Amino acid sequence: NEEIDLSAMGAELSGNPLVKEKATLDRKVTELTALKKSHLSQLFNAQETIRRTQKSLEYAQNSVEKYERLIKHIESLPKDPESGSPIIPFVVNDKIYTKPGEAGRALLNYHSQLYRNAFEKAQGKGHSSVPSDFVQIGEVAGYRIMSRIDTVINIEYFVQDPKTDQKIGAIKTLSSSEAGAAISIRNTVNGGKDFLDQVQEAIQTHSQSIKNATALLDQKFNHEEELASTNARLFEINKLIHEELNKKKNSVAEDAIVYTTAAVKV
Repeated sequence: NEEIDLSAMGAELSGNPLVKEKATLDRKVTELTALKKSHLSQLFNAQETIRRTQKSLEYAQNSVEKYERLIKHIESLPKDPESGSPIIPFVVNDKIYTKPGEAGRALLNYHSQLYRNAFEKAQGKGHSSVPSDFVQIGEVAGYRIMSRIDTVINIEYFVQDPKTDQKIGAIKTLSSSEAGAAISIRNTVNGGKDFLDQVQEAIQTHSQSIKNATALLDQKFNHEEELASTNARLFEINKLIHEELNKKKNSVAEDAIVYTTAAVKV
């Protein structure tokens, strides 16, 4: 659209219907442009939703196999003759434990030992802190027990699938109680069915989110033609107003020349 000096236009063309139409068209273009901007923002958000959710969906889908394998493995373990529950063994520093208290004590002691070794190594290199790496402190039913080695208080841990290196469940804080530490870890590998249910529910949720976002991408801006025609008419109006302003300027200039000529003759 051609630029027009609004103050000059108001002074020169007050009462002109073209000015009134221009004001209406300006407002309409502003409103339609805002609607289009909102529409494009929704499309962008939908694309981002699909991108992020697709990754979450793939992760959930890939987790199904590991939890099905975990469930099958735990069910294959020898059963306690009294309770009928699987006997879940712990291995810490090459020693086997089946009692929670003994297993938890061994895990906490071995973690402390690894921490001291890492701290002494860090000091030897002139560092005042231990790297916050996860290291293996034992096994539970053949699955790795990984703990963060940078502290002996509020120790974070997770159980790791030895086949895929994926986490079983989430990172948790290890209980300071010896029996509690082992029981918490044992519950993790015993929770395969719950984890599987959560993953399958996540797959349904993520799939529906992707479906909804994809449907938004298929929606077109309903006012595209209206915006184009309004802009086209506004361009015409601006051009007509510009022409009328130029005519008035030329007319004023001609009147000035006539007046000057007459004044000279006098």
